[in-house]
Amino acid sequence: MKFNIQFFGKILLILSVLFVMPFCVKKETFIKQSEAEVIFTNKSSLLKINKDSWKISLLNSSGEEQFIEASPPSFQIDEEWISLRKIVDVKPTNNKLVEIKAELTNGTKAAVLVNSLSDYAFGIEIRLDEKEASAIRGFNKLHQKEEVYGFGEMWNGHVAQRGQSFVLWDQTGTPDECAYMPYYVTTNNYAFFLDYGGSVKVDVGKTDLDRIVYEAPTSEFSITLVSGNKISEAVRNFFSLNGMPTLPPRWAFQPWFWMIGRGTTLKTNWDKNHPNYKGNDVVKMAKRYRELDIPVGVCWFEPPWQTARNSFEAREYFTNDFKALIDELHQLNFKVLAWTTPYTSPSSPNWQEGIDKGYIFGEPKDEITADKDPVAGENGYNYIDFTNPEARKWWQEEITKALNAGLDGFKLDAGQKLPDDVILHNGKLGKDFHNAYALYFNRTFFEILSEKYGNNFLMIPRAAWIGSGSYTNFKWPGDLNCTFDDNGLPAALYSMLSLSFCGLPYLATDIGGYAGKNPEENVWVRWAQLGTFMPGMQTLYMPWWYSDKALKHYRYLSYLHTELIPFWMSLAHESHETGAPICRPLVWTFQDDINSWRVDNEYTLGESFLIAPVITPENEREVYIPPGVWHDFWDNSKSIQGPAEINWKGDLWHFPLYIKAGAIIPMEVSRDMTVFGWTESADYITIAIWPSISEKSQFRLHDREEPVIFDVQMGENEDILLKWSQSAEDYLFRIHWKSGNSIKEITAGKGEKRISLSKAKDLLSFRKSKEDEWFLDEVNNKLWIRKSTDEYSGEIRIY
Repeated sequence: MKFNIQFFGKILLILSVLFVMPFCVKKETFIKQSEAEVIFTNKSSLLKINKDSWKISLLNSSGEEQFIEASPPSFQIDEEWISLRKIVDVKPTNNKLVEIKAELTNGTKAAVLVNSLSDYAFGIEIRLDEKEASAIRGFNKLHQKEEVYGFGEMWNGHVAQRGQSFVLWDQTGTPDECAYMPYYVTTNNYAFFLDYGGSVKVDVGKTDLDRIVYEAPTSEFSITLVSGNKISEAVRNFFSLNGMPTLPPRWAFQPWFWMIGRGTTLKTNWDKNHPNYKGNDVVKMAKRYRELDIPVGVCWFEPPWQTARNSFEAREYFTNDFKALIDELHQLNFKVLAWTTPYTSPSSPNWQEGIDKGYIFGEPKDEITADKDPVAGENGYNYIDFTNPEARKWWQEEITKALNAGLDGFKLDAGQKLPDDVILHNGKLGKDFHNAYALYFNRTFFEILSEKYGNNFLMIPRAAWIGSGSYTNFKWPGDLNCTFDDNGLPAALYSMLSLSFCGLPYLATDIGGYAGKNPEENVWVRWAQLGTFMPGMQTLYMPWWYSDKALKHYRYLSYLHTELIPFWMSLAHESHETGAPICRPLVWTFQDDINSWRVDNEYTLGESFLIAPVITPENEREVYIPPGVWHDFWDNSKSIQGPAEINWKGDLWHFPLYIKAGAIIPMEVSRDMTVFGWTESADYITIAIWPSISEKSQFRLHDREEPVIFDVQMGENEDILLKWSQSAEDYLFRIHWKSGNSIKEITAGKGEKRISLSKAKDLLSFRKSKEDEWFLDEVNNKLWIRKSTDEYSGEIRIY
């Protein structure tokens, strides 16, 4: 065989090109330097640090400054505050991490790590080389037009926090302060996080108008900076790093109830100090809800259910057959949870094992039993060390005892009293992990529940921290006063909206509160109205304990909340994918409207509803209407063009509630309890539409099947084009109709494959029919169209 040197040479050339080329391609450089500064870049943002005079700034992809330090960070050394001065040396270790040697003003050396965490985020860690700092301080600039949100669940009566100062330290009380986080977002479209789980003092432009100052008793300075083009993007980008919210089960959006005493009336019910009711009392209440036709679907057992805190074994006084009790409630179509906490007690059979193996921090000062149950018994030393994997596994085995009886989840109380002086398995002191402990508490229960049920369980903790949203599927704020005072109903609203920026979108509140005297009817009714438009609607005060009118009102609200389950689920999927809240402060959607930035007592549900709860004894309040056209929910013949400020006046049974023009709201209607359908609606998904003239609107229905995209467009002549993507469902469209407008024809289908739908002779005929047809209810200005799934699905035209 003759050797072909030319052919062989070509092969070598090709191989050499293939081998060498990848190493010759120019890669994007993570770090660049000049004499004045060090620049770190990723796909969507840029971080700069001045060399000779330390200062960090964050810029977005357009080069706009989002974050800048007002002054260099400081370290407390020997009771003196010393600032970081300059960069001494820069050493890239890889394409994502850079080591910097820096120097403080007193000559102390510091090591700095800058890490590209994602396409839009940087982490900065600073540690002193030679001396131990006892505390750190940071100084972040506030621009003239900039507002600040977040910090977890806030109890200071504000959602917009500029001008406020506070200490982030979880503690028991009324309210229970149990979800503070050293994290915030601003209208400059960045998110900031100080990775420290202990006490943090924060001053948001109160002392110095142009800066945020934070201080923490730790030697480690570790922050995360995240860029976005708006607040919603900054939140999404942050929680893509720290855990997106989980997805709750569908049934979790049914109303809930629980009980604390055995009374049959409001006056005789209250027994919170020594609750002594039995499991059968819960069954009686559940049956009463069914008799009164109130669509409640979740309940739970409070502390008396166990032999001790926390044995996870039912005591005989409560029930002699725990599994049979749960089965009976299941047969009534109730999901069943149980109350628990992150600790055990000497009267529990698991106590000694926990002590012997070092899973518990120490012995409590007071005995905790099922019969004598003082809150003082929980002093934190009897907490489980959930940072210890073996302790976590041990406690999950204990939890399984109750799950094996058929429980569908847990209400997790407490978690905010970790003592300062305990040493955790992860090496941290309690004082440095006090707030962060909640995350490990949440995770312990979430893991075992997920292992047993997938995502078909409900978990409702009180305490939470950054990242808890990925380890729970709901949260409640703890105990509030049963009044209109600052720690009552208003606190339920403000805390929910502040937490909405923090990766915990599925929230609930005790309707009527918990602490103090029982709520008066007006307090309970106003709280129920707020609860209706929160993801979790729960009460411990039975509706029949109030007037017949209050009972009917609660039935109506419960049905409305339940009918919105397809809407709740669609928003939940959005939260799960993007970190967006379900209850959204106005700035979330209307960030370009500066007047919305400091509206702390209103919110939108998704982008469709505007809710302005009445949180005072007066039946009136000021309402800010954001940009757009908004229809009055109670009287659709009325609408308001925003932005506008109005004074709303009404009665106890109504509150400011509006629907945005362009809204598309999927519903599941099975009764004629509300205005959205009838018993005949049960075979369909109802799509309620409020068209917007000359504008296209869209909604993604994501519930029982893959996402279905609905598009609605109304032309200038008020013809309507309604389109939806592939779906196996049959639909009943309820379209808000302008009074006096006539209809020439309604067609279904696309292109040449189109048919004309017939008109029903009257509304009753339309309701009873199964045919694809339409009817215009001119009395209520509603156009009804029925469309089953067939070859003509996916498009309707209204002329």
